[in-house]
Amino acid sequence: MRKFIFDVDGTITPSRQKINIHCLTFFNEFASNHDVYLVTGSDREKTIEQITPILYDNCKRVYNCSGSDVYEQHRSVYRDSWGLPEDVKWFLYDELDNSQFPLRNGLHIEIRPGGVNFSILGRGDDYGRNEYVKWDMAVLVCNDGMRYPDTVVPRHRNVFTKYYV
Repeated sequence: MRKFIFDVDGTITPSRQKINIHCLTFFNEFASNHDVYLVTGSDREKTIEQITPILYDNCKRVYNCSGSDVYEQHRSVYRDSWGLPEDVKWFLYDELDNSQFPLRNGLHIEIRPGGVNFSILGRGDDYGRNEYVKWDMAVLVCNDGMRYPDTVVPRHRNVFTKYYV
């Protein structure tokens, strides 16, 4: 049998939104007759919220958190045990404290299997999202394509030399 692999956000759903009824009907039927695999950066709960429990369970396997948390229906078949190092967590808090963007909305550091989501704005509702995009683009343009005057990457590299190969 042929295998079909789909991304969730921006492919079968609008980014971070629920699947529409027409797409849901099609994918439920398709997944009932084919080996369908999903890959997403979202965790299991957010994925189920987006695509419904029925479609989630109709898929052969779902790779949540970019493959770090894998399910076959309700059964966990793999979960990465990675943890966020304390020095990295404090670096992220410093980035948040030093950001010039004025709005804060929701969770800023979300630890997931295999990784971490970090957001200056925060992951709450969409309040401030458009403002952040405009601000980020203005900073990008003002700094000749560099996100911050001294750039995050060199600061990160200086602080975390032990994490670079």
